[in-house]
Amino acid sequence: MRVFISHAPEDAEIAETLYHDLKGTPGVEPWMADIDLLPGQNRRREINRAIRDSRYFIPILSNRSVSRSGYMHKEMRLALEELDEKPDGEIFVIPVRADECEPAHDRLTDLRPADLFPSYETGLAQIRRSLGAGSNAAAKSGGQTAAFHEHTGPAAMQPEPSFPESKTIGAIPMNPNAEKIRLLADALAECDAMIKSRTREDIVDCLPKEISRGIDASGPVGTVAREMVKRCMDYPGGIERLMECVNEHERNSIPFEAARQVKKEIFGTSGNAKAAPEPKASASPPPPPKQEKETSSDATAENPEKAGEKRDAPTPEKQNPESSHAPWEKPAAFAFGVLFVSVMLIIALAVPEPKPFQEWLFRVILSLAAAGVGAVVPGLISVELKKPAIRAAGAFALFVIVYLLNPPAL
Repeated sequence: MRVFISHAPEDAEIAETLYHDLKGTPGVEPWMADIDLLPGQNRRREINRAIRDSRYFIPILSNRSVSRSGYMHKEMRLALEELDEKPDGEIFVIPVRADECEPAHDRLTDLRPADLFPSYETGLAQIRRSLGAGSNAAAKSGGQTAAFHEHTGPAAMQPEPSFPESKTIGAIPMNPNAEKIRLLADALAECDAMIKSRTREDIVDCLPKEISRGIDASGPVGTVAREMVKRCMDYPGGIERLMECVNEHERNSIPFEAARQVKKEIFGTSGNAKAAPEPKASASPPPPPKQEKETSSDATAENPEKAGEKRDAPTPEKQNPESSHAPWEKPAAFAFGVLFVSVMLIIALAVPEPKPFQEWLFRVILSLAAAGVGAVVPGLISVELKKPAIRAAGAFALFVIVYLLNPPAL
């Protein structure tokens, strides 16, 4: 059975010690991200999957970890959501204290912790006892037997029975898409839009009524995600619609792209386990397309002028490109040019002998003003200079003429 160990970086040493001690306990398979996570794996996805697949969740608490923010608190919230889905009285979360600290989560205060102080061995024996008690309860409910010893750890557990590859266990039918539902639901549960209850409700409302009816969006994110995927798989085009609804709030985030990749690996490009039903063939053949009243040749023969007008009529793309400009741009450019030309006339009278810097500044402003006036002048103005090599047309050509050619110097 898998036991997930959650810890803050400050408690890594004691977490590794507990990991190796539980590793040597028969029937126990501890899992810790620092040890079991492989290079290249998606950390968040693998951790969340490991929590959901674990039989027990052990958070290591200390004054160093409960008072700091970090990924451990997110792991704790996910574990508490899984605890909500367990039967009452079943042991799943086993708080372990490394020192005298108070848990940051209120729900942990209702669970008796195992203390690794002042005696580590005593605390380890308490943990093993909880693992044995939980496994014995599960074995009794499943009709199996298992023995755990309080001080020496659990005895070797009997292997779980292997079921044939049939689609039923006893009289209860198995869902052949259960693994697909779990994989896609786990990936979608990583998206922020699914984690937040408010946007989760919006996603449920976005789905067709045949799917959303009866889904409690306020439940744990893992439960809601699995219910969504399960129902969408039974609805033609439902998976695609679910992905669209999530993406409306997620906006192609990294977790959503990961979920999109999982969906592609599971369903391919079709997007659903069940394809939409094909339309029934009509008994009567489709009606032939309607013929136009007049052929182009007839229209040309009867009224060649109208035919020529139709051929020469400009399409929206072939119309004057200047029509795409806003109507206020040309008047604004013209007003700008007139204003600065007037200002320059006044300055020229007030400063008959400008300094070099003032002269350069006047030329720049006057060139811009000339370009503004030229923006509304009909026709095309073009200029080409070899030194410096400049080719310009339109309003920019007027700027080049006024600034570079300097008519007063000519």
